[in-house]
Amino acid sequence: MRHYKWLITGAIILVLPILLAGCVAKSEYETLQEKYTNLQANYEVSQEELGNLQVDYNILLEGKVTLENELAEMLAETESLQEQLEDLENTLNIYRYTYGRVFSEVQPPLSKTSYGDPVILLNREVAVDPTWEQLEFFLGEDKTDLDTYIVDYQMCGYFAEKLHNNAENAGIRCALVVLNLGSDLHTLNAFKTTDSGLVFIDSTGREIQAIPSGWSPPADPSWDKLVTLRMGQEVIFGNLFPERATFTSWPMYLPQKWELEWESIGTVYDIEVYW
Repeated sequence: MRHYKWLITGAIILVLPILLAGCVAKSEYETLQEKYTNLQANYEVSQEELGNLQVDYNILLEGKVTLENELAEMLAETESLQEQLEDLENTLNIYRYTYGRVFSEVQPPLSKTSYGDPVILLNREVAVDPTWEQLEFFLGEDKTDLDTYIVDYQMCGYFAEKLHNNAENAGIRCALVVLNLGSDLHTLNAFKTTDSGLVFIDSTGREIQAIPSGWSPPADPSWDKLVTLRMGQEVIFGNLFPERATFTSWPMYLPQKWELEWESIGTVYDIEVYW
């Protein structure tokens, strides 16, 4: 009986660690199972958030494309407005510098002789505004200014008409300008250069005049004049090519030069410009 009790006690001692080990193993399993469940839940939440982010990304992407299209449209509209603004500024400059009335595609009610022969302007659609260098080269080659001024027959209207039509034929846009000097009228030309603004040119030639004794005319003369015009002020002329409007004298002891000067023709009371 005594040995039997010891057997039972030994069996309990052997079985107890096994039972305890089983309890510990089960507790770790449940912990791992809980962690797995939590991770699974977090994964599902992450997947849902990822889906929401993808939706937001697609919305933002569509918005980006829309904004890019709107930007392109605004840039095109801005470019168009810029071109319109430049055209308006060019038109405004014509008025700003002439301070008079401006006409387009209108024949001036003007005669080029004392017998009523009308001035006829021949405009060309291909004519454009020149640079100052292009204008200066054209005027240097053009011979309108070398025609002789003849009262009643070849007066200022004749020269302005001829220079205008020659310029248009050369592809250079030109205007005819009529000055109201109070008791008289005078006609010349205008060019709107792309780099120096509006300039007035008078190519009216000289009358037949005797050359003072001892002086020699220039070998390649030019009577083209650069004109300064302001409303209410006198007309101011200056030789466009001074060296080609300079006479020379050669005394044995000292050579001399004399540049042809042009007198003012009066005060400007009104200006009409015909393009």
